[in-house]
Amino acid sequence: MGDGLPLSDEILSEVFSQKFKLQALEKYDETSDPISHLANFCTIMLLQNINNFILYSIFPKTLIGLAQKLHLSKYLSRFNVEAMQIENLNHKIACKAIKKGSRNNRFVDFLIKNPKVYYEQLMERARKYIRLDNERTTFKEERHAS
Repeated sequence: MGDGLPLSDEILSEVFSQKFKLQALEKYDETSDPISHLANFCTIMLLQNINNFILYSIFPKTLIGLAQKLHLSKYLSRFNVEAMQIENLNHKIACKAIKKGSRNNRFVDFLIKNPKVYYEQLMERARKYIRLDNERTTFKEERHAS
């Protein structure tokens, strides 16, 4: 779903073939050509006859580092814009949808451990995880450079 909304139930319910194997695709971290990464990904998926629903659920797994963090940050921003347009937003459903669409395992763990969190608390916690990931990246880069 191009609007940054969580993956639909139709996508999430798609069954992977037992023969499916994500080939040796170099993960994308925003330091290489994104068009090349996408073309390689599509070629590998086409050769395995993978349908579009599975493509949507697999692609985020090909991202690492900054690319993955930006994916989470953009996802939450777009989700928040949509959620703010809903009158009487059901916090429980919104939290469940964010958990379903998130690719940050630590954030999902937090949501599993805290099932009664309110939407505002969830968004604040998500911002903290994004900041934490950014700080870790900066720390690793500084340590690696010295």
